[in-house]
Amino acid sequence: MDFNDLSRQWDNSRRIERTKIISNEIRKNLGEVKIRKVTESDIKDILDIYNYAILKTTVSYDCKPCTLERRSKLYNEKYSFYKRC
Repeated sequence: MDFNDLSRQWDNSRRIERTKIISNEIRKNLGEVKIRKVTESDIKDILDIYNYAILKTTVSYDCKPCTLERRSKLYNEKYSFYKRC
């Protein structure tokens, strides 16, 4: 095992530990989490979360923040079927 392997293992273990700490903090601060269908009134909050992820993380292939108009259009295209049910 060379230095790069050891370094990767150490980075992964630190990442896992940070994830556990963050998950525990989220649980403490949020309390009970309820899952429900998305509504049109959620679009702005979803947009804020997604744009933060675009700018501050590597979880998205998007490079530029999304606009409210674009996110609303995506919502209406994706969920228009469910509105009819």
